[in-house]
Amino acid sequence: MSWRSSLCAAFLLAAVHGMAAPPDKAGFFREKGDILAVTVERVRQVPDDSGRAVKAGENNLRALHENYRLARSTPPTTLDGDVRELTVAANAMRLDRSRGRTPPPDVRAQEAIERRWETYRSHVDSLFDDIRYKRDAGQTEGTVYWQALKDQEDLASGLAQGLAYNAPPGERTVEEAVARDRRELLKRLEDPARVRGRLACVKSPDETALPPAFDAGPFYRATALLPGTNPLRQESFELPPGCRTVTLRETGVRLILRATRGQGRVLVGAEELPLDYEYVTVPPEVSYLIENTGTDSLRVDLIALAP
Repeated sequence: MSWRSSLCAAFLLAAVHGMAAPPDKAGFFREKGDILAVTVERVRQVPDDSGRAVKAGENNLRALHENYRLARSTPPTTLDGDVRELTVAANAMRLDRSRGRTPPPDVRAQEAIERRWETYRSHVDSLFDDIRYKRDAGQTEGTVYWQALKDQEDLASGLAQGLAYNAPPGERTVEEAVARDRRELLKRLEDPARVRGRLACVKSPDETALPPAFDAGPFYRATALLPGTNPLRQESFELPPGCRTVTLRETGVRLILRATRGQGRVLVGAEELPLDYEYVTVPPEVSYLIENTGTDSLRVDLIALAP
């Protein structure tokens, strides 16, 4: 079973057992109650995020109904009625908060959030293990890389929706939690032979991102390109001395990058190039990493263009 085909069951029906044959009506109501509790808890914690939370709750209810129908049974409630119930409960909580009242945390919601988080963590651990199995099976590094990132993206999206954007236990936000897992995944996806002997301090560019306040025009001119449409994206980040980026790949875009402060080098495929004020091009699908070889922070600016 693929990761994507299991996500709904993992996050939306984690507490529902035996639904397929015969459909578990009690489990349906338990999961519906969890969805409402988790959604309203997000409104209690962050009233300004109620729109996003309620939308996630609606999607979770829709998935619950669809999965029940896939078990060849008519759901015991209507989707429209459940969405109305959710909306009324969320609006009542938001009204309470607007009047200065803060109800205590919902124990049921906290327990449901913890179960979803534990389910997500078990899937992430399996995803990490799967990298080794696929390599042993002879899959190419590129295939393993892109499939693993897609699987993690699906897991992260499923978690955020399943939690209605509540923070997992011990985390500040769900976004921070899944971003950290993505960084760890990128590190595990590195080819050990490729990074052997490289700097031990490894950073993902998003960890040290800076506002990209630079003109893209010189990047076009330096590579004999005529400025056309705006770049697909512009980014800036810093690398501390003695650190390198995790190995990265780009699909469907080429990068043009340069250092605007400090000294470094960039490994593009099998080619190692100095990274200073000269422009370096990274073709699509080619792995690359950047190292800070100086004693000061290395600032890197880049643009992404269609190939």
